[in-house]
Amino acid sequence: MDIQTLRKIRLRAADIVDQGWCQGAVARQENGCATNASNPQAVAWCIYGALLKATHEFQTCLFDHTGIDPTWNDAPGRTAAEVAGWLRTLAGMDHARMER
Repeated sequence: MDIQTLRKIRLRAADIVDQGWCQGAVARQENGCATNASNPQAVAWCIYGALLKATHEFQTCLFDHTGIDPTWNDAPGRTAAEVAGWLRTLAGMDHARMER
């Protein structure tokens, strides 16, 4: 992972902590009960929970923009070359969008 990606995740984690901060749990609900970092009911996060949530958002964004059903990878006859090729195609499309 490059430094720019890490920076974006860390800045997003900082924004998450700004929304609500906690100690003693990765995240807490409004009632103070501990929960997981990606729980939609979470209102506060510790540093680790904020990084988990930011990373989860990043991963969700990656998968949402592939245009691939999650089962595509496991299709009978699918090859590593096809998977790597599609990922490279997506990277090229992303690069072209950034240059506009």
